[in-house]
Amino acid sequence: MDNPFIKEFGVLPHELFLNILTSFENDIDGLILDVVDVFSTIYYMDIMTRRKNDQGRTYSVSIPVTNINLWESNKASLKKLIKFVSRDDVNFQFVQIDKKFLGTSLPLDFGTFNNVSLLSGGLDSFSGAFHNITQGFNTIYIGYKLNTFEQSKQETIANFVTSNHTNSLGYFFNKLNCNKVEPTQATRSLLFLCLATAVAYYYRVRDVIIYENGFLSLNPFKNGRFTTKTTHPRTISLFNTILCSLGIEQRVSNPFIFETKGEIINRLDEDFKQQIKYTHTCSRSRQNLHLQDKKKQCGTCIPCVLRKISLAAYDNEIYDAQVYDVGYEGKNKDITIDQMEDLKSSVEYFRECKRDIDDNSLLLTLGLKKSYYDEDDYYEKTNRMLKRFSREVERFLDKYDIF
Repeated sequence: MDNPFIKEFGVLPHELFLNILTSFENDIDGLILDVVDVFSTIYYMDIMTRRKNDQGRTYSVSIPVTNINLWESNKASLKKLIKFVSRDDVNFQFVQIDKKFLGTSLPLDFGTFNNVSLLSGGLDSFSGAFHNITQGFNTIYIGYKLNTFEQSKQETIANFVTSNHTNSLGYFFNKLNCNKVEPTQATRSLLFLCLATAVAYYYRVRDVIIYENGFLSLNPFKNGRFTTKTTHPRTISLFNTILCSLGIEQRVSNPFIFETKGEIINRLDEDFKQQIKYTHTCSRSRQNLHLQDKKKQCGTCIPCVLRKISLAAYDNEIYDAQVYDVGYEGKNKDITIDQMEDLKSSVEYFRECKRDIDDNSLLLTLGLKKSYYDEDDYYEKTNRMLKRFSREVERFLDKYDIF
């Protein structure tokens, strides 16, 4: 069975992505290269395999690894992780090879760092950069270049962050040059995490940080919508379990797991708030769906409406009022029927979530377990976060009287 990534690009994923680093030559180095190869191949299969009616897919994949016994012992955890994140059933076939890799960069000593943080161009990771700065962390920022529409925003945000964070480095990986057929990209965060893990390992940094608000991390399933679990506590726990089983010391965490997006944004200082308009949230533009104004975000999808709820909760709308095709009130004179229906569906999603939070039923459907958390009081903290989010939804609906 051929490896699909090699067939497309002529090299293994680590050879494509890690040439910005220098050398990986010992046994543990080889396992890091394996991590990049395994999760990058899964991501490639994800974007190159079309879904039918938002259902999971079944496919097989062959991946060369440096320690076949270790990866065979992790096969069940891998399958469980991919199934949870994307609904897909993946049959893994591992092939034993040796891997040593010499990149093109010169070995340089940049000092020591506290963490590697993902910087996606979104509002949560941008707020995470503010958190790093105010906490005095030395940080390496990892980004992955997306489509042309988002890339200019990513560059603006990255330049702002690195210019304001003197004790930082930035690595921004080029997107895969292929014609993807599936827009949902359910495993995209796994690609980000494997690349961040490789950079953290290279710089001897243990902590890999993914900043995502608590509500979106849980991403409750409603109305038959396809919902990924890219930063869910279970996703992070399963990823960490695999790293630990491989003997890799890096660990992923989400410091914002018990906070709402509104709370995270409201902590930003004025200089950071002025940059909010350059952050990107919209899922419709990422899926190449038509926008009336291609320079804006749709304002009707779930991520856009969550963003509006979060800014409106603390009267911060002024910082992003002009970024949407359909604004806060949802009453644009040129709104199309498709936009109206999408906005109604998204608002109803949050209404239902609010109702289920208020009657204490939502928490019971999330499948949270102690093993996913470091905190013993995770359940109470999650419940309090959801209650605060319910009040944010209520304030948004009261202010804008949408539908």
